[in-house]
Amino acid sequence: MKIILRAVIGLEVLSGAAAAVLFLYIERIEQCGNRTVVTSAGIIHDFITHGTLAHGARDVHPNCMNVWAAVEWRDGVMNFRPFGLPMVLVSRQLQGEQLVWMYPSLGEVRMQRICRIPAN
Repeated sequence: MKIILRAVIGLEVLSGAAAAVLFLYIERIEQCGNRTVVTSAGIIHDFITHGTLAHGARDVHPNCMNVWAAVEWRDGVMNFRPFGLPMVLVSRQLQGEQLVWMYPSLGEVRMQRICRIPAN
């Protein structure tokens, strides 16, 4: 689902809430231009998707693990590169009404969209 935003062209609109199919996990995603905020149990990601570490995701998890990643869109996929390294650690994309993300320790996780945030 390609949507054109007022400020940035070609971003996927992930805004809304999604729930994991196989285990109890819910995310709320809000976007404004190239800024994205993802809220879930124990963590809030707040970042700008222009591929620099300076404005990427900087998270401190409940277990005090500190993660810092550059985030950018490539071909409709949001890619997270830890500590600005060239490799992609986590990716997120929409496939129909599912938010699909790849994470090394979990593999592919599919989340069903359960609501949308109104455009206005």
